[in-house]
Amino acid sequence: MPMKVLFLSAWYPTPRDAMAGLFVHKHAQALREQGVDVRVLYNKEKGWDWWKTMYRDWRALRDNGWKPDVVQVNVLDKNGIVAWLLWWLKDIPYVIVEHWSGYLAENGQFMQQPGWKKRLMRFVSRHARMILPVSERLQAAMQACGIENKRWERIDNVVDDGFYEIATVRKADQPKRLLHVSCFDEASKNVKGLLRATRALLEQRKDVTMSLIGTGRDWDEVRQYADTLDFPQGVLEWKGEQTPEQVCKAMHEHDALVLFSNYETYGIVLAEAMAAGLPSISTKSCGLEVPEACGIRVEAGDEQQLTEAIKKRVEHPWPQTREKMQSYASAFRAETIGARLKQLYEQVIKG
Repeated sequence: MPMKVLFLSAWYPTPRDAMAGLFVHKHAQALREQGVDVRVLYNKEKGWDWWKTMYRDWRALRDNGWKPDVVQVNVLDKNGIVAWLLWWLKDIPYVIVEHWSGYLAENGQFMQQPGWKKRLMRFVSRHARMILPVSERLQAAMQACGIENKRWERIDNVVDDGFYEIATVRKADQPKRLLHVSCFDEASKNVKGLLRATRALLEQRKDVTMSLIGTGRDWDEVRQYADTLDFPQGVLEWKGEQTPEQVCKAMHEHDALVLFSNYETYGIVLAEAMAAGLPSISTKSCGLEVPEACGIRVEAGDEQQLTEAIKKRVEHPWPQTREKMQSYASAFRAETIGARLKQLYEQVIKG
């Protein structure tokens, strides 16, 4: 019989928001490709209604004779209490996969939680069989917040296969096209700083354009701010929200990805850029470690350093081939990550 895994997720894609928790959906899909029977419990109710819906959905699984071998908590919130109850009452072990940036000192949301909630999160984390943060930076931040467990294993997010296609190399005499992809959350993404650095570069070079993909709560504010910087017409192209296929196509059509984040727990677009063979310019505050062969890293908030890094990128051919950069990205394939998760669950089941 196939292994059975129950996902309890704080975020998950819906018809209204196809991007929310997409990384959780991709983990589930990667496991299914390994022959694992994955079910997901997720609802957007509030308060007591959330608990009633969760119990109803669990009972439906139970009444159909389905019992998980392992529970995976995606982000340590009230789902963690459900996982702990299933372990305590049903002897079903659970693991925690963590993405939340609230542990990071630059974000600080964990430390702002009520004392009882922090104690509860620490309690649930201690009883998990293992914790799987998506980056070493996130693990260190969680441990600094008092999250403890006997076993930590880092797990990557999944990059779609389409990003690994070999793209046509752009000609050296074409205008240099920069790409930015984000959720336009200014506190973390610092798109305004990116725009200022790019505007400074235009005082030295006129053959640079930038495409900006994404939307979010600060999208309108960032667009209005860009107008105050007096960019020449045609330099900025605002693409809005795009499908993964469209993002993939854009990465194959640009010369560099630029991400000037104040903080990230991972930075999936950096992994996608590696898979696409697209060099990146990113901050050292991003959770994903980008090898030197795949990009340039700068200090968060240092706009002059960012301007110089972009200038270096557009003035000199990148020394690595796309194929070589893509070799670093094999760790992000669904097949690799699904097999890794399955292996870890097998260890959990064996105790």
